[in-house]
Amino acid sequence: MKHLKLFAALCCAAAVLAACDKENEPTNGGQNDNNPPMENPDTVPAENPDTLVTAEYTLTVLSSDETLGTVTGSGRYANGTKVAVAALPNGGSVLTVAEAYNIASSLSAGATTSDEVTVIGYAAKIQAAYSSTYGNVSFYMSDDASQTTGENGKDFLAYRVKGTDAVDVKRGDKVKVVAKLTNYKGNTPETVAGGSVEILRTFIQPEWVDLGLPSGVKWATCNVGATTSDYCGYYFAWGEVETKKNYDWSTYKYGKANRQLTKYCTNADYGLDGFTDGKTVLDPEDDAATQNWGDSWRMPTGEEWEELIDYCRLEFSWHYDDLTAGWIVTGRSNGNSIFIPIADRYEGIYRGAGNMCGCYWSSSLYMDSQDLAQNGYLYTATTPSRQNDRTRCYGQRVRPVLNEN
Repeated sequence: MKHLKLFAALCCAAAVLAACDKENEPTNGGQNDNNPPMENPDTVPAENPDTLVTAEYTLTVLSSDETLGTVTGSGRYANGTKVAVAALPNGGSVLTVAEAYNIASSLSAGATTSDEVTVIGYAAKIQAAYSSTYGNVSFYMSDDASQTTGENGKDFLAYRVKGTDAVDVKRGDKVKVVAKLTNYKGNTPETVAGGSVEILRTFIQPEWVDLGLPSGVKWATCNVGATTSDYCGYYFAWGEVETKKNYDWSTYKYGKANRQLTKYCTNADYGLDGFTDGKTVLDPEDDAATQNWGDSWRMPTGEEWEELIDYCRLEFSWHYDDLTAGWIVTGRSNGNSIFIPIADRYEGIYRGAGNMCGCYWSSSLYMDSQDLAQNGYLYTATTPSRQNDRTRCYGQRVRPVLNEN
């Protein structure tokens, strides 16, 4: 795609400022849980407001042989301010999420593209649930189905998009969004409210397999964040339900050091200022399987990982389905099987630790050292280890089990 950046010098003394209302705001200015009123994005602070002018601009962008499009916007600026705008091909274009982010972020605060564009990517995180009153939903988008943010952690928001599919959008769905782009307040690249969303491919809930285990626990066929058994899926810190870029104590939700825990602690020596709560198994709100797949799923306990290893035959394969290395796990009593891929972990910002192992969280706290949690640790091609333990703030994968309680 051909992108141009223009700079418009706003030297007018005054002009009429068009209202820049966000769609669906309550007319009485009151709060609304689904659609809270937004501040005017066109007003910018200045030490001396008397030196600012109000201006509107519409620029037609030309090349040697064609009109590429127009860009409109409005705002309050000092005389001579240069306003950055991005040109789009006439009639809009099909963009990746990263491209849409870059175009929107290059716009000045409050500016919008005059043409709608089509953005294709994945619903990475629901920002505001579907509103039956207004018929819209807001969600962040990513080009990678395994991420909860865009490229390099950049958030691009599909803002209050509508359509018959809006009510059904969920994390992991591949979607097409058609809307104009804007840079709200100059720091939030997003679509203009009122665009449309279409689900191109829905996230399919995985199946489960009965491996004939004594407990009757049924294991999922793939990891959280994956749609097939040979894909590793998302990383999570223990007790967290979203992915991130850094997995160490500085970013951990329930403690900033190994002896400053604020949840899941029975030993005062590990709690912040002696904190304890008696909790030893993750609550549903902190269970990555439950929060990403719904109430029908949960993370396995440490005991359930032990049971899986004790009562199944684990055969290591370097090329399962000609693609992935991992373990074919077959129930000894009934012959049913699942595949668990090799899965490394994040330690801080460094990925790759345990890259020849299977590093999978359980929902169980490690009682002897409570800065750790129990995990399923499948190690080497021939000798899978039993339940192991790992530092809670590290990032590991999750293989859910069916929640039949």
